Amino acid sequence: KEGYSITGEDEKAVEYIKKRLFEFSLVSDMSFDDVIREYTTNLVQYATGTIVKVRDADASSGAVHKWRGKRLQPIAAIFPMNPTTVSAQRNTDGHVSKWEQIVNQSVVGSKTRKFYDKENVVISTMDKKTGFIFGTPYILPVLDDVRVLRRIEEVSEIVAQRHVFPWTHWKVGTDTMPAEALEDGTSEVDIVRSVIMNTPPEGGIVTDHRVEGEILGVDGKAIDLVPYLTYYEKRVMAGLRLSPEDLGRSEGSKGGGQVASETLQEASKDFQAVISSSITHQLFVPLLL
Repeated sequence: KEGYSITGEDEKAVEYIKKRLFEFSLVSDMSFDDVIREYTTNLVQYATGTIVKVRDADASSGAVHKWRGKRLQPIAAIFPMNPTTVSAQRNTDGHVSKWEQIVNQSVVGSKTRKFYDKENVVISTMDKKTGFIFGTPYILPVLDDVRVLRRIEEVSEIVAQRHVFPWTHWKVGTDTMPAEALEDGTSEVDIVRSVIMNTPPEGGIVTDHRVEGEILGVDGKAIDLVPYLTYYEKRVMAGLRLSPEDLGRSEGSKGGGQVASETLQEASKDFQAVISSSITHQLFVPLLL
């Protein structure tokens, strides 16, 4: 939200990078700001952000160069890539040798496979475990809690509806004067049922002493779901590194809200450090080559 800055001790190098990024936007019809925003969104959602480099000497002012024994064309454009469609091919040492992307086409069941060399993909990860390629999203450890919270919310909706429109038991007749059938064969129970079904929620019915109504399911008979909702909500928020203040729910002082938000601020700084490092070393350095 606050943007970014490209800085360095060599002003000439900084201006060159800015020039190349502008060229990227002309070739790809996608600004560098848009690339960074989408790339960051993927990093937050999936703990993995990926950008693919497209190399073409005819569409770039850069020069052909050698890197690690390979002759590389200059980068002409960059595009954000959906990390959920990407997998990696590894060599015998377990290092990534190629990236593979599977893209679903509009035709049902149709898929396209694309392969990218290792140096043509920028990848950033959060909380990546040793030996793994992709990061671990914050929500993963509390994913089951999210599902439980959602189910309890659905139950609470049913309970709320039950209290708004409670069950009512209607008793027709007494021990000495039970419900009878009328001359046309209709019973008194059917008549009362018909009247009740056709009565609007804000209305009521008037009967003699032989018809009584009793409301069921209220007066504390329903289970209180609030403690369960609160418990699982706190677990989910802790897993996402959020506090009530971050969601605008704080009832305390402003100073207390600032202290409580430090966790979210530290998490943001963590993301910023990862983004800065990956863009600098995997994109800017190759441009300067």
